[in-house]
Amino acid sequence: FGLAKLEPMGGPSSAESTNLQLTGDGRVVGTASYMSPEQAAGKHVDARSDVFSLGIVLYEMATGERPFTGDSHAAVISSILRDTPKGANERNARVPPLLARLIRTCLHKDAERRYQSVKDVRNELQTLKEDLDSGDLAAYHVPAAPGRQRALWLAIVALAVVVLSVAAYSMFGNKG
Repeated sequence: FGLAKLEPMGGPSSAESTNLQLTGDGRVVGTASYMSPEQAAGKHVDARSDVFSLGIVLYEMATGERPFTGDSHAAVISSILRDTPKGANERNARVPPLLARLIRTCLHKDAERRYQSVKDVRNELQTLKEDLDSGDLAAYHVPAAPGRQRALWLAIVALAVVVLSVAAYSMFGNKG
């Protein structure tokens, strides 16, 4: 998710370490299936690129499929740059529309239209979990899922909230 750094043999305290970032402008490094459009194109990446990658993971969790596919790394990158995946709730009818919208926002090609940080995604997921817990999603005409399916979605949303909370805390500490 853009957090990778290359450390010299001397360890992180070495003066060289500040100049050895693995990711950056003009470099295409990473797993093709999880790259943002800007990363795949070798452009400037920031926290919104990580939001896109997280959107891919959430899409996979919700549907069991990757949103961008191809027979080679180049084909996957091409798909990321040009294709708009089907909505998560089109691939899996049991995905609540609000979760599908959250995932769609994470996967927006225009970084300005994505969530601006993982904290924003975490907050939306927490609200969605609260709505699922309280039963408020019935007001949004979410088709009733069998108890087992509802429990699965609660677990997925809860897991995503925990992962994002840990990631946000790791990245921002007590600053936010």
